[in-house]
Amino acid sequence: MEKRRLYGLLICTFLLLVFYIFITINGSYGFTPMQAVEAFFDDEDNIEIFGEVKRDWAIVYLIDTSKGAKTVLVLRKGFLWHGSAATYFYDDVIKNDLVKTTGWMSLSNEENKQITVFAVQVNDPRVKYIEAGLGLEREKVPILLSETVIFEWDKKLPWNDLGAVALDKDNRKLYRYGYPQNTSFFKSEDLRWYQIDNE
Repeated sequence: MEKRRLYGLLICTFLLLVFYIFITINGSYGFTPMQAVEAFFDDEDNIEIFGEVKRDWAIVYLIDTSKGAKTVLVLRKGFLWHGSAATYFYDDVIKNDLVKTTGWMSLSNEENKQITVFAVQVNDPRVKYIEAGLGLEREKVPILLSETVIFEWDKKLPWNDLGAVALDKDNRKLYRYGYPQNTSFFKSEDLRWYQIDNE
């Protein structure tokens, strides 16, 4: 009886060790959401979470790093968490922008559960509201200087369906989110906020 118990214990230990090695090698999995997030960063990265959007099946983390803002989606996979996707923003391009996107994620999982997260920071004192969304789900949110506002929808929305604009106190459009107008060549870093009176 003791031998049988010892063999069972050895087999369980071996299986746990194999499982642990699998998790370690496949770094995008973790026992906690933060372990899955850390797979997207180097050890020397100093990360600071400035926002999160939780669902029972996923968490979207909005993260500030020394290299710029990054958004990471982690999905629940049984009792594990999987770092599924990450987006980042060209900090060297937008760091001096008065309105800038600091978070973006729009995805669905295998069961077609969907999420869209859109975060905006404002450094223009004229901007009082950010408006974004589609149809009945369009939202207008007041914003303070140097504040970040986080929009969230339980559906997958492409950026061009958001129609995001920054408004002044009289609801005049000051900025729009998108690509430059009157050009046919686009680079991904050109997707940003543009002052409307300068176009």
